[in-house]
Amino acid sequence: MLAADEQRDRPVSLERWQELAESVLAEERVAPGAEVSLLFVDKEAIASLNAEFMDRSGPTDVLAFPIDEPPEFPGRDPDAGGTGPGRVEEVQVPWLLGDVVICPEVAWEHAVEGEIPYEEEIAVLVIHGLLHLLGMDHEDDEEAVAMEAREEALLGLYRATWSRKDGVSNQDGDPDQVGGPDQDGDPDQVGGPDQDGVSNQDGGLDQDGVSNQDGGLDQDGDPDQVGVSNQDGGLDQDGDPEVHDR
Repeated sequence: MLAADEQRDRPVSLERWQELAESVLAEERVAPGAEVSLLFVDKEAIASLNAEFMDRSGPTDVLAFPIDEPPEFPGRDPDAGGTGPGRVEEVQVPWLLGDVVICPEVAWEHAVEGEIPYEEEIAVLVIHGLLHLLGMDHEDDEEAVAMEAREEALLGLYRATWSRKDGVSNQDGDPDQVGGPDQDGDPDQVGGPDQDGVSNQDGGLDQDGVSNQDGGLDQDGDPDQVGVSNQDGGLDQDGDPEVHDR
């Protein structure tokens, strides 16, 4: 499995998507040793591939390029040679399954439009591309229904796995955005809620139970006062709390 990030528009966790790709291949019972390339590129690069190979203009979210058919190993064949009657030496044949090319910037735009997490949109594209490499398609309604059902099943496995790895789920059962507040406004369980039930941006606790905007602590544990550290750790000249653009 080769995974490479060749763009700088959006963050990409190669480890996460490589692990997802490997789990999809395992679920689809792909023989060990299949070689897949998972590439993340910018809009210009995927638009060029889209024009060259699909005869379509403009960028797209994912392209899949199958290379080899699955290798076929013969069964009993007395004429195939080997060390004994009907026995064939097992030979490791490399299987170049193909390439999946994803554009994170287009995925980001689709995630915003669909109001879904960016990471889940990438997961859908990884799964979709791999299923294409494995021969699934959506040219007609029957194929499209079958492919969509398989995608949803594999996406369910992804959600179950990464909701545990990313942290603890929110009180509404949806996964937290790591390091940030919950999407539903409830306090994060990760790091513990504040004493007053209001979540800090860093998930930590203020000494007075009130969340600072920067997650830091006042020296006395109370809101900023004259001569006491303000929200960014410096001193106000006029004794009033500083206000920063966010």
